[in-house]
Amino acid sequence: MRQLTVGDVVAGPLRSFGGVEKVGNVVHTLRATGHHAFPVVDEPPFSPGPPVLYGLVLRAHLLVLLKKREFLAAPERCHKEYVAGRFQAEDFDKRGSGKQDTIADVVLSPEEMEMYVDLHPFTNTSPYTVVETMSLAKALVLFREVGLRHLLVVPKACDRSPVVGILTRHDFIPEHILGLHPVLLKSRWKRLRWQRGAVAKYFRSLVEWVANSG
Repeated sequence: MRQLTVGDVVAGPLRSFGGVEKVGNVVHTLRATGHHAFPVVDEPPFSPGPPVLYGLVLRAHLLVLLKKREFLAAPERCHKEYVAGRFQAEDFDKRGSGKQDTIADVVLSPEEMEMYVDLHPFTNTSPYTVVETMSLAKALVLFREVGLRHLLVVPKACDRSPVVGILTRHDFIPEHILGLHPVLLKSRWKRLRWQRGAVAKYFRSLVEWVANSG
């Protein structure tokens, strides 16, 4: 992993939502993917300039919003008072967060599918992010130590999309990495590292066996 960057293992295509999104787009994306989280990107008129990364919204929270049907007739942001009066913290706890629900449980009319939902109040605005040029090994350390489920990858250049992709546990699996970069299988460096690691592991297990036997 020291030879790779996080940008080398991010797989696409990336699915994201606007800060104010059409209900039909949310439903279609949830039906077409199994992702558990999505970047929320603000574009004009909800950002003063180029698109900006607003945060990360969970699939479970999107299911809550769809089932409660608190939709808007026009693409506009909600007032804080509007949200506070219609949602409670309990709606998004483990029991009510939609963990047991699926998108198949959501049935909406054609009129509702053409309406809008404001995702801003339900988005985590401070998700962990790493630059695409960060070492994959360093990203793994961060992922494990913090106990993350999602790690957003942002571009190094500011003239690109504000988010490159999302890292999950799957992206750190050796089979996934070698599938993207099969040349590593033929790397002499990798073989030497593997051999040394296997010998060290065998030696440690032998020492432990001797100690337990005594």
